[in-house]
Amino acid sequence: MRAPEMSEALAELHEVFGPSLLPKALRRFAFTKRSTRSDVDPLKRALPHLLELAARDDDDRDLGKTVGRLVAAHWQRWPDVERRAVRRYAEALWRHVLTVYPGVRAAGPVLDSLRTLLGDASPLLDSWRGTTTETALCQLAKLIGDTVRPGPVPADRQIVAWLAHPDLTEALWEGFFVASSHTVAHFLEDALEDLSVLHPTGEP
Repeated sequence: MRAPEMSEALAELHEVFGPSLLPKALRRFAFTKRSTRSDVDPLKRALPHLLELAARDDDDRDLGKTVGRLVAAHWQRWPDVERRAVRRYAEALWRHVLTVYPGVRAAGPVLDSLRTLLGDASPLLDSWRGTTTETALCQLAKLIGDTVRPGPVPADRQIVAWLAHPDLTEALWEGFFVASSHTVAHFLEDALEDLSVLHPTGEP
């Protein structure tokens, strides 16, 4: 079930950008590989539908592709009302992701896409630090694990520095003691151990 805030953000997109492209035109636009200046108007008409797809929890690729198109179209130069609608959507999507467990949709890839869109992850990270629900803490635990074991991509320096904030460690401990299940408790405990490896002295 979609949260009211997300529904309102999507409704605003439809109101601001008008009716979407017809299905045939939308498919043709969606599969165009390159964006040009002449694509901006079709992009705006397609945007409510594209961002609605990107709000689904089953696939992050739609979000990344649409963000790429928005950046290529220089959306930050659009009229104020259009930029506000896009930002409101981004904020609503971010808050939504923090309400679901990482097994449903991980926050990390969404954070990467929204940072590309907005040009700065700091407001998103500040919002996350102030959200101490169990789902947000599990998302944090997943991010910590991915940061400690980044695979072929080096750990993000901004994320590493942010994870040193003592509020996060305190929130994880509090979440551990009131966890709704042993599974969640172990997940948060593992994250605390990983965090001590990442910042053994508590400093970035």
